[in-house]
Amino acid sequence: MRLRTLLIWLAVVPIVALGVQSALAANRLLEQSGHLRADVESGERLGVPLYRLMVAMQSERTLTAAHWAGTAVPEDVMRERRAATDQAATGFRRSWAPGSAVSEVADRRLLEVAQGLDDLDAYRERTDSGSGSADSTLVYYSGVIGQMIRFYQDELSHMEDGGLSEDTRVVTAMFAASEMVAQEDMILAQAGPSRTLTTSRFADFVNAVGAQRYLYDTWIVPYLPDAQNDLYAQMVRSGAWQTKMRIESAVLAEQSITDDGVKLPRDVNGWRAAQEQWGPQLSTLNADRSRAGPCWRAPTPGRPTSRRRSPG
Repeated sequence: MRLRTLLIWLAVVPIVALGVQSALAANRLLEQSGHLRADVESGERLGVPLYRLMVAMQSERTLTAAHWAGTAVPEDVMRERRAATDQAATGFRRSWAPGSAVSEVADRRLLEVAQGLDDLDAYRERTDSGSGSADSTLVYYSGVIGQMIRFYQDELSHMEDGGLSEDTRVVTAMFAASEMVAQEDMILAQAGPSRTLTTSRFADFVNAVGAQRYLYDTWIVPYLPDAQNDLYAQMVRSGAWQTKMRIESAVLAEQSITDDGVKLPRDVNGWRAAQEQWGPQLSTLNADRSRAGPCWRAPTPGRPTSRRRSPG
């Protein structure tokens, strides 16, 4: 082979190899970009209506628990709460069709949510007539809500970008923490006018308090951007949230054991009024973080792939 030809080949081979490598890298980036676009579109289409449905069902669950416990619940209040759930359920059904989620697992979660909603009227009728049991009814509500939270976990767990994965962990942790708070709300409603819980329900309350405090302290607050951190700070400094914390601590420390179960302190009587104030604040924080999170928005060009290390 002539020297000139050899030199040409020595120059061409690395260029060809580099071109192949660049083409493969470009294909990977395009594939990741396609996945990310699908994630964003799915989040905008499914995530927001599902969150509205989750909040509505949590609220209806608490009112249902109060009704079963013998608390006087005005019919118009119950009717209004159920109508809000029905409206949110309609929005969810319009946003989702089988096979439209990003993953098969996430799609299966949504199918289970839809199938659960088919039983909603039956459980409402049992509540109104007093047939069945309070426990089975509340387990039903919690089961449907649990499928919604698991959808977010399944839908967001496959994101490849490091920074986006961190964001998804914060969002899913916030939904899990807010469900623990909502369960506290439901359990205290179950105590009814007698302020008495079974020992198992009291244990559930203790677990819910511990879980939500751990999630906020360890997995949420350290990773909130400034805007949401300000919202969280405003909420926890409010008198309503301080009342929440005080009542939780009182229930944990000042309860008494009776023949009927666990008697809660009189402080719990202030829970409902406080919840009417901090409840909307908590929903605003969750919704604000969700809209700013990866499943509701397109990625910002040049966004760093990670910000901080997760605990542990």
